[in-house]
Order: sequence, then C-alpha cells, then structure tokens
Amino acid sequence: MKKILYIHDYPLMEGGGVEIQTYNDSVALTKAGFTVSIISSRKSSETRTDTRHTYPFTTADGVTLDICASTDSMTNSIIDADIVHIHATYSMRPAMMSAMKICNQIQKKYFVTLHTNSSHIPFSRLADMPLLEKDIILDDFKRYLSSDLCTIVGVSQSIQASLSDIGITKECCVIYNAKDWNSFFEYENTQISKVDVTYIGEISWMKGMHTLISAITILIEQKPDLKVRIIGNGQDKKQVIALVQALGLETHIEFIEYTENKYVYAYLQNTSLLVQPSLSESWGNIVMEALAAKTAVVVSKTEGLVELVEDGKIGDLFEKGNAADLAKKIQDRLDNPLSTAESDRVSAYITNKYSMQNRLEQMKKLYLAQ
Repeated sequence: MKKILYIHDYPLMEGGGVEIQTYNDSVALTKAGFTVSIISSRKSSETRTDTRHTYPFTTADGVTLDICASTDSMTNSIIDADIVHIHATYSMRPAMMSAMKICNQIQKKYFVTLHTNSSHIPFSRLADMPLLEKDIILDDFKRYLSSDLCTIVGVSQSIQASLSDIGITKECCVIYNAKDWNSFFEYENTQISKVDVTYIGEISWMKGMHTLISAITILIEQKPDLKVRIIGNGQDKKQVIALVQALGLETHIEFIEYTENKYVYAYLQNTSLLVQPSLSESWGNIVMEALAAKTAVVVSKTEGLVELVEDGKIGDLFEKGNAADLAKKIQDRLDNPLSTAESDRVSAYITNKYSMQNRLEQMKKLYLAQ
C-alpha cells in the first residue's frame, strides 16, 4: 500500500479549485487502496477560512490532514512518503517551494501539478514584492520544475504554453480535473430563487469582476428586471460591493458568502446561465460543473476556459475584458436558451470525459510508473 503525500498552501478540504480537487483526489485514491495525507502551510485563504478542525485530523473518508509547522516536520513527512505530489500555483507560496527544495536536497522524486498559468503572477502575492525578491523566487521555481527529479502535471494544455513563457521547455503531462458526478448531483434545494446570471468563485479583479459589473450596467438598459447572483469571497469583495453600490445596482445583484462545493449544484439549477469572466484561468472547475448541470455558460477567451468549452462548441466565448461583448453574449443566450437535447448532450459528454474514474486511472498510472 503506497503512501501518498499531497502538499499545498491552501485550506485542506474546501476553498478554491486546488483544495477541492486535491481532497477529492485523496478520497478516490484512499478508496483505491492508497494511504493519503495532505499537508498545507495554512488553513486560511482569500476565499475561505477553516475553523472547524484541530490538526492533525483524519476525515471520515480516511484522509489525514495537517498544517505543516516547520521544514523539519515537512522533511520527515517527505522522507516517509512513497509518492510526493506538490500542488502549485504561480503565487509560489512557502509549502510548495519548501517541498520542492527538500526533495532536491534529499534527491527524492516528486510530482508538481500546476493549477495556474504565468498570467496569474501580476495578481498573485508576488506582485507586491520588490523586483529582486520576486526574481529570486521565480528563479528557484524554474530550477525546481526543471529538475530531473520533477514530473510536471498540468490541469490543461494551456499549462505547457505557460511553461514556455517562463523559459521551461520540459514537457508536462496533462490530467484534467474531474468529479464524482453522482455525489455532485446529490444535493438539491427548491428554496433557492431563480436568477438570470450567476457567478461562483473568487471575488477579485483577476476573475474579471469589473468586466462583469460593467456588462450588467449595459444589460439592464435592455432587461431592467435582470437578476444576478455572485457567490463567494475574495480579496477584492469589499471593493466590488462598493462599486455595485456606487452604480446603484443593489436591486439587480445579490451577494452570497462562500458556499461549500456540495451546494453548488443547487445554485446552478436555479440560474439561466453561469458567467466566468476571468483574466487568467488555467481550467475552471465551476464551468465544468455548470456544463454537467445542464446550465449554459459564457466564459472569457482565456487559456483553459477556451479549451474546456472547446473553442465555443459547448459554451459561449467573449473577448476577455470586453464588457460590451460579454453583455451581448449574455443577452443572446438569455434570448436563445439551449434546447433540452443540447443541454443533455453536453452534460453527458462532460460527465463522461471528466469523470473521477478516468482521472483516477491516469493518476494511478502516473504514480505506479515511478
């Protein structure tokens, strides 16, 4: 029975895409006979703070979770593991950087899944650093990814182009994010009111909130009864709410706090379409979930989102940052909803292609080949 150690810098079970996908992977691997532990440098992020658990903690699914207190404890965990898998973003936070450094010091092979693209850097914690400090961290990051000990995994094909942007020519293996769809479809809530447009995710300028708000101001001229729901938390939420208030859009836009992933399906069932206006997005779990839930999507032409909606074949694309184009695409889709047959076709396609079983087989093949 192989011991797998996952390492990242975010809350351990819930939060953004990294956290949710990593935990779901851990559950699937545990059921497949692996022993899985996740360690993180923190239990708070821009989107969520975990206050429910004292660590270390073993979940009902058999996954062990812990907050890493020191490099010594991380080193011991890495030495004890058969497989070390680091979940990384271009924020280059302490746990992921330390884990790669330790693996190189002790000459242990490791996997790194990149969950963001280099376009994320201007919106990350690196953006506020002095240039020299940022360059030092980026140089370390590139050196660790280029190491012969490292196998790079991408969540979409866009990751390969992103690696080239920072001067890394090494090939990466793509394993798409996925879900246990039976579990995802379990929760329904008939008490949720229906709206026209929903956004679910981090509330930040990187996610294109300014584009969405601008598009809404255009749309209400043609559709004065437009209802929009924005779900989530984030570093720019206060400013986004202030902008909505300054523009007098409070009657059109409802803000809801972060909701656990198991409740997302219910919200997707009660909206005409989901919008994802990101300026940087390596994949977009919420878009994948919306398509599976038979909800139409309008997404920006950026990186993994284009790949996910297959260049507009199974979702509508708008020019990134272009509020007028976003407003037009939303209006067109509201006026021309997808047929039941088309929604059913897309849902079946998504749930088959991005099933947890497919992902699990790819991960097992990757790990057992080490």
